[in-house]
Amino acid sequence: MSARFLAGDLSGIQRFVLQVKSAGKAQAKRLRARSFLLEMVERAALWHVEQRFSASDDDILIRGGGGFLVRVAEDAAPERELERFNVDVQRMLWDEFGGEIQFALGWGPTPDRARADLERRKRQPGRAVLQSNRTWEARHLSRPPLGEPCEVCGRFPGLEAVQEDDEDRIVRHCRSCLRARRIGADLTRRTWLRMGCGPLRVIDAPSELLEDQEEGASRVGRWIPRSGPRPLTFEELARQSRGDRRLAVLKADVDDMGTRVGKIAASDPSCRRLRSFSRALQRFFAEQMQDAAAQSWPLIYTLYAGGDDLLLV
Repeated sequence: MSARFLAGDLSGIQRFVLQVKSAGKAQAKRLRARSFLLEMVERAALWHVEQRFSASDDDILIRGGGGFLVRVAEDAAPERELERFNVDVQRMLWDEFGGEIQFALGWGPTPDRARADLERRKRQPGRAVLQSNRTWEARHLSRPPLGEPCEVCGRFPGLEAVQEDDEDRIVRHCRSCLRARRIGADLTRRTWLRMGCGPLRVIDAPSELLEDQEEGASRVGRWIPRSGPRPLTFEELARQSRGDRRLAVLKADVDDMGTRVGKIAASDPSCRRLRSFSRALQRFFAEQMQDAAAQSWPLIYTLYAGGDDLLLV
């Protein structure tokens, strides 16, 4: 049976995660929530690939880091359905994040061809939303009026006023920023996630986060420095500096990942080695590195660790 490889990828990740203003405080909560939401977008897109194109867990060759590579039967993934799925995800992200996060899906008869098609599509961000049948979608070329904008992000209407914990000041929040505060707080208390998707959407229910591992749950908890049961604030973390009271951000990833994936895939047409390599890499960043940080570098604040990269404060 002929196979088709699907390569998906999110772009704009670093800018989205780190573009957190000082207004509204709760920067740590919002940073945690933003990195978590991106992970949920990736998981939701991958879940829908499995459902829509009859893929199993063994067919997922690479996952994590904002991207995935999946092998499906060619007759289960006709080009028209792949194009429609690509458009559906891009439009969902456009409505949810206002174009800050982009998704692209490429496909081909080999992993290399799928990744090449993915790179081609990534060079045309937003095309699936802004153009249809070679005509411009005028309704997507501008955003609705903001009215009173959110004072935290400035991108969406401010719908609810929130009083800061230690101040009298009232800060106007949009739906997304309110959700980020809630999810960011919940992530400090919960370690496991049980995935459940309905229609294609961003997960908006922290109740799916679990304190203890249950069947089908995966680990999403990150190492966070604490004072007793309470997470340290960024101000408290900065006071632990040697010298000036400052924070540093560390971004790291695996070099030449695409080249490595191509070589492994070419050497093993069954893709078993590629699947094992991807899962070992995910375990290292998402689990082993977290355990090492807890033991040896307890003041490291993990924003994201998974796939082939990490983001630390």
